[in-house]
Amino acid sequence: MMGLRNLSLVVAVLTSLAASEAGACGCTVMPHSPLDGSNIVVHGRVLNAAEVDGTHVYEIEVREMFQGFSRTRLSVYSPPSSCQTRLEVGAEYLLHAYVRNELSGEDRRDSFYIDVCTRRTPIAEVSRPELETLRRRRAIQASNATGITFSR
Repeated sequence: MMGLRNLSLVVAVLTSLAASEAGACGCTVMPHSPLDGSNIVVHGRVLNAAEVDGTHVYEIEVREMFQGFSRTRLSVYSPPSSCQTRLEVGAEYLLHAYVRNELSGEDRRDSFYIDVCTRRTPIAEVSRPELETLRRRRAIQASNATGITFSR
């Protein structure tokens, strides 16, 4: 009987530790949607990855731009933390990223960051309707900026 209690206690402690570890990397803000406040939303392929002072730095080839200024490549940084976001070289993602505010001038223009709360979904897992919504939104933004009306 004593062995069963000890086993129950061990299982309870291990379950508690696993739950707290999993929760440590959770995001407390709402999940990103096509209408979030990201500075840039792209379908991109990871060309290179490096680590500089604990920060992961990714060179991204932009396949399709949904939000932000048009560009063909950009740098994405994942700051050091216990929940550091990692991207796989060669993989393609739908990325929502934010301007690195500590930079200025040209360095800031093409430098963005991602973290545990920013979206970085493998492109194969993004639904066709969501991609179409992003494309329509981009077309509307373009028409508002140029005065040209797009019709379906």
